[in-house]
Amino acid sequence: MVTTRNMISNDRNTQEGVETNQPDPMTSIMQIRREMKMLEKKNEEKIQGMKRKNAKEITTLKKRILI
Repeated sequence: MVTTRNMISNDRNTQEGVETNQPDPMTSIMQIRREMKMLEKKNEEKIQGMKRKNAKEITTLKKRILI
């Protein structure tokens, strides 16, 4: 009987908005989205840097061939 009361009490606390140990799902989702955007930005910057480097190397190689 005590176990049942504790379980019911815990269930009521959760439903009434008493703080639990579980993180808010929306907060977690928003944090993940921010992290994804940050990683996408970093990846895009890396890609652009690689494109510039490759273009410079191609230009250098073309000059060597023509000389």
